Amino acid sequence: MDDYTFDEFNEGTERIAGELVIAKLTEFVTKHGTQLNDIECELEETLAEVWDANRDPISLQAKATEQTTLVDLIKTDNQILNKVMLVFTNNCLEIKLLVEKAKTRFYAPLKMYGSTLGGAATGDDGAAQVEFGKSLPLLAELSNLIRRGYSLVKNIVHQMASLYNSNQPLYVTSFKNVHLESVLEHLGDLFVMFITCDDLIERNGAWLESLKLYQRMIKAIKNNPTAYNTTEDAAWQLEKNLFALKDQLLDGRIFQNCAETSYEVEDVLPIKTNKEFKREYQANFKAIFDRWTSRFSEDDASHKSRFIGIMSIYVFYVQLFKDVSDKKTIKSVWDTYKRVPIVHLYGDSVWFSTDFMNKCIPGLAKIVGKTDVTDFHRNFATKLSNEFLGRSNLLQLQISAWLVRSESNMNHFGDTQTIIRNRAHRLMSGLKLSLEAGLLFKETVSLHATKNLPLKANLVSSACQIIELIKAIQFTLLRKSSEVAESLSFMVQQSCYQLQTLLVQIQGRLTESKKFDDAKLDVLAAVTLVIQMLNGCASIERRTILRIAMYVAFQSSAVKQEEVELIRHTMNELDTLCEFEDRVREACDCHYFYWSRAMLPLYLGDLYNRPEHSHRLQYMFTAIRDVTPMFKQTVNIDYKLLCQAFQDELDKILKRTILDPLCRDIETDLRLHVHSHLQVVDRNPFKTGIIDFSPFFKIKPIKFLDKTLNIKSYVEHYLDTTFYNLTTVTLNDWKTYGEMRSRAEEKYGLHMSEVHLPSQTLEQGIDVIEITRNIHVFVAKYNYNINNQMFVERTSENKMVNVINLGHISNSIRTHGVGIMNTTVNFIYQYLKQKFVVFSQFLFDDHIKARLYRDVRWFKENRDKVDNKYPFDRAQQFNKEIKKLGLNDQKASYLDQFRNLVTEIGNAMGYIRMIRSGGFAYISNAIKFVPDLQDIVPFSEMVDKDRLSSDAKKAAGNLDGAIDTLTKNFAEGAEYFDLLVNVFADEFRSEDNAHLKNFHIIIPPLAINFVDHILAGKDRLAKKKNGGFFTDDGFAIGVAYILKLLNQYKQCESLHWFDSVSQYYNEEVKKLQLAMTKQKKDEQQASSLTAKKLRGFQTEFELLHYSLSGASVFFKQQ
Repeated sequence: MDDYTFDEFNEGTERIAGELVIAKLTEFVTKHGTQLNDIECELEETLAEVWDANRDPISLQAKATEQTTLVDLIKTDNQILNKVMLVFTNNCLEIKLLVEKAKTRFYAPLKMYGSTLGGAATGDDGAAQVEFGKSLPLLAELSNLIRRGYSLVKNIVHQMASLYNSNQPLYVTSFKNVHLESVLEHLGDLFVMFITCDDLIERNGAWLESLKLYQRMIKAIKNNPTAYNTTEDAAWQLEKNLFALKDQLLDGRIFQNCAETSYEVEDVLPIKTNKEFKREYQANFKAIFDRWTSRFSEDDASHKSRFIGIMSIYVFYVQLFKDVSDKKTIKSVWDTYKRVPIVHLYGDSVWFSTDFMNKCIPGLAKIVGKTDVTDFHRNFATKLSNEFLGRSNLLQLQISAWLVRSESNMNHFGDTQTIIRNRAHRLMSGLKLSLEAGLLFKETVSLHATKNLPLKANLVSSACQIIELIKAIQFTLLRKSSEVAESLSFMVQQSCYQLQTLLVQIQGRLTESKKFDDAKLDVLAAVTLVIQMLNGCASIERRTILRIAMYVAFQSSAVKQEEVELIRHTMNELDTLCEFEDRVREACDCHYFYWSRAMLPLYLGDLYNRPEHSHRLQYMFTAIRDVTPMFKQTVNIDYKLLCQAFQDELDKILKRTILDPLCRDIETDLRLHVHSHLQVVDRNPFKTGIIDFSPFFKIKPIKFLDKTLNIKSYVEHYLDTTFYNLTTVTLNDWKTYGEMRSRAEEKYGLHMSEVHLPSQTLEQGIDVIEITRNIHVFVAKYNYNINNQMFVERTSENKMVNVINLGHISNSIRTHGVGIMNTTVNFIYQYLKQKFVVFSQFLFDDHIKARLYRDVRWFKENRDKVDNKYPFDRAQQFNKEIKKLGLNDQKASYLDQFRNLVTEIGNAMGYIRMIRSGGFAYISNAIKFVPDLQDIVPFSEMVDKDRLSSDAKKAAGNLDGAIDTLTKNFAEGAEYFDLLVNVFADEFRSEDNAHLKNFHIIIPPLAINFVDHILAGKDRLAKKKNGGFFTDDGFAIGVAYILKLLNQYKQCESLHWFDSVSQYYNEEVKKLQLAMTKQKKDEQQASSLTAKKLRGFQTEFELLHYSLSGASVFFKQQ
C-alpha cells in the first residue's frame, strides 16, 4: 500500500463538505442562542412581576439547626451554674416550641370555626354537632398543649422561687444580683399565646353554641345508648370530658386559670411570703417595662407586639402575689392604653389592654379611677383616620425607595465588612417597613371594625395600597433569596464577631481581677459560656443560652452600662438575622385581609378607573392567597369547600367591578371606532378625556386559590361570543364585526377567532339552537302542519306570526353544522321523558283509570250489539263526565290538558322530522358539486402523485374529510324516529305501566275534544280574533307515536271509531233532512245551518283520520 499513490484529483468536494458542516453548525448556534435569549426573557426579574414562592420547585433556607444536645452545649467548670442554665434554657426553648405550634396548628381552626363559607353553617339539623365532633381531636390536642404550658409556668415559678430564696445559699453567693429578664420575657410569650387562644374562642360564639347542641345530643344518646352503638359509661365519660374542655378552653379563661392557680407548696416552697422572689419579679418587670417605655415609638411594630407580654407578666404578678399595693406602678401600667390602645392578635381578633386589666385585676376601677375609654378609642380612631393618608404616603415613598435600592443587586463599594453591614441594614429596613405597614393597616381597620366606626371611602384605596406594598417587599426579598441566603451567614458571623470582641474584653477585665468570689466566678463562667456559644452556628439553642448567660454576666461591675446596651442591641440584631426568613414571612402574611374583603369592590372599582395601575392587581390577589394555609388548617369544614366558596365570592366581585365593565367598555369603544363616521358621540379627548385599557391586557395570568385569572383571555372570549351571536342574528353585519375584530387586535392586542359564518343568506328564521334550548316553549306556542312540514306561531302580539319551514332549518344546520342534529335529538329525548311522566300520571288517576276500564269492559261485552263500532254517544258522555271533575284557570278540562300534552309530544316529534328533512336538504345541496357519489377520487392521492407542498397536502386531506362526512350522512341518514321509539317502547310495555294499556279507549273522546278545539280555532281565525289557527297536526303525530310505543294500533283499529263517526253524522244528517220536509221555510233555514255545522264536524273528523293515517305511516313501517 505504501507504493500505491492516489491520483491528485480534487473536484472541490472537501470544500463543499466543509462549508455544509459550517452552515449547519452556524444554524445550530443561532437557534441555540435564540432559545437561550427566549429563556432569559421569560426568567427576567422585574418589579412589576410577582414571584410566587409556592410554585418554586426549590427554596433556600438559611436557618441554622443544632445537632448537639443542651447538656453537651452547657459545659463550664461551674456545675451549679450548668444546672441553672440547663433548667431555664430548656424551659425557654419549650415555650418557643409551644408558641410556634399554637400559631401554626391552632389559631386558624379556632378562628375559622363556624364559618358560613362553603355551606358550613347551612342550618341543617345536626350540622353544628357534626362540625363540633370533627373539632374534638383539635380541642383535645389544644388541651394537652395548654396543660403543658401550665406545667411550664409552674416549673418556672417554682425554679425561680427556689433560686431567689434567702434560705438558698446559691442566691446569697451568686444570684442575688442576677436578673433573669429573658426567662420572664419567654413567660410573657407563653401568656400571649394563652390570651390569643382565649380571644379567638371567646369572640367566636359558634364554639359555645355548638357545644350546647352537642351536649344536648349526648344526653339523648345516654337515654338510649344501644341505638347509637355505644355504652352508657362511654357517653358519661364523653360528657365529663366535654365539661372539662368547656372549663379549660371554651369559657375563654385559659390565661386567667393560669394566673389564678395557686403555686404554693406548703411547708416546702412558699411563694407569696418569698420576699426575695417577689422583689426579683418586681425588679425584672420594672426593668422590662421601663426599657419598653423609653424606647416606645408609635410606628415601631416590634415594640407594640411585645406590649401584651409585658402586660400579662404584670397581671400574673398581681395574681401570684395578690399584691396591688404599688398603686403608682398600676397606674403607670394602666396609662399605657393611651400609647397602645389596641393590639392585633390574629385574623380580625384584637386585644385591648383596658379590657384585659379590668377582667384580670379585681377592684381595678377603685385604684385607677373612672376613665372613659370608649371616647378615647373613638378619638384615637379619628386621629388614625386623619393621619392615615399622610402616613401611608410616607410609607409608600420609603418602601418605593427601598425597592429601588434593593433592585441594585445589593452591591456596594467599600470593604467586605462595610458591604455586609449595608446589606444587613437593607434587609432589616425592609423588615421594619413591612411591620410598620402591617401595623398601620391592622390598627386602623381593626379599631374601626371593633368599635363599629365607618372607614372613610377615600382611605380604602390607600389601605389596599399598603397591602400591595407589603407584598412588594416580600416578593423583592424572594427574588433576591439567593443573594440574601448567601449574605445572611456573613451577617450572622459579623454580629457574632462584634459580640465576641466585646466579651473578650470583659473576660480580660475579669481575669485581671485578683480577688474571686463565687459571684465573679459565675460571671467568668457565664462569659466563657457565651463565647463558646458564639463559636458555633447561631442556632436557637445557642442564642437562648447566650441570652440567659448574658444576664448572669451583667451583674458584674466589670460590664459597663454602655456595653450592656450595645450587647442587647447586637443580640437583638442577631436574633433578627437568624430568624429573618420566618419574621419576613410573618410580617408579610396578609391573611387578616380576608376579614377586610369588603374593601375589594371599592378598591377594584378605583383600580378600573386607573388602568395604568393595573399591574398592582397581582399583588392584591397574592395577598388574598395568604388565606390558603388558614383554610387548610380548618378542621370542621372541607378545605375545598372553603376555597370554592371564597373563589366564587371573588369571581363575582371581580366580574362586577373589572371584567364585565371592561368587556362592555372595550365593545363600546370598538363600535364607536367602527361607526366614527356617523359621529355618534363627541370623542374629543380634550373634552371627554380618554382611558387607555390596554394595560389590563399586559398583565400576566394571575393565580389565586385554585383558579388562574387571565383578563386578556376573558375579554377575548366575551368579544368572540358576542360577535358570533350577533352575527348569527344579523348576518348582513358580518363585515362590521370583522372590522371590530381587526381593530381589537390593532389597538388592544386581542387575538380573536374568525366567525366563519355564511354571509349571504336572507332566510335564516329562528335559530335551531334557540328553538332546541327552549323546546318546551316552542312546542306549546307553535302548531305543526304535517303536509307542508312547517310550524306556525299560534298567537302573536303583532299583526304577523312567525313561520318555521324546512328552508330555515336547512340554513341553521348550514350555519352550525350537522352535529346540531344529534344535539337536538338529545334535547327532545330529555323533554319527552318529562312529558311522559305527566302522561302516565294522568292515566293512573283513579277517575280516569276507572272510566277507561269500564269502557273497555263495556265494549268487549257489547261488541256484537254495536257492530264492533265504538259508539259516538259514549265518547261524548266521556267528555261531559270529565268536565264535571273541574276546570283550571283557563277554563280547560282535564281532557283539554291531556289533549294539549299529546299535541306537544307530537309537535316535538314533528320538529324531529323537520330537523331530519332539513339536514337532508342541506347535505344534498352541499354535495351536489360532487359528480359521482359512487366513485370519489381522493384529492390527497392526486396531491401526493404530483408532489405538491405540505400545505397543499393538508388542504387536500381536509377536503377529503369534508366530502367523506357529507357522503356518509347523505347515504346513511339517521332514523331518529326509530331511536325515540326504541328508547321508550320497553318501558311503556312493561308490567309496571300496565295502566297505559287502556290508552286506545280514550282516543274517541280525545278526537271529539280535538275537533271542538280545531273548529274553535278556525272560527276565531275567520272572525279575525286573536288566537285563531288553521292547523294542529301535532295531535295526530302524538297519538300515532304513543300508539306505536304501546303497540296498540290493532286495538285502536278494532274500535272502528271513524266508521262510527261517519255513521253517526250520516244518520244525524238524514234525520235532519227528513225533518226538514215537514218544516216551514224559517225552520228549514235553521236546520240548513245545523246540517252545515254537522258536515263541518264530519269533515274535521275525516281530516283528523287522514292526518292520523299519514302520521301512522312514520311508525308502522318500523
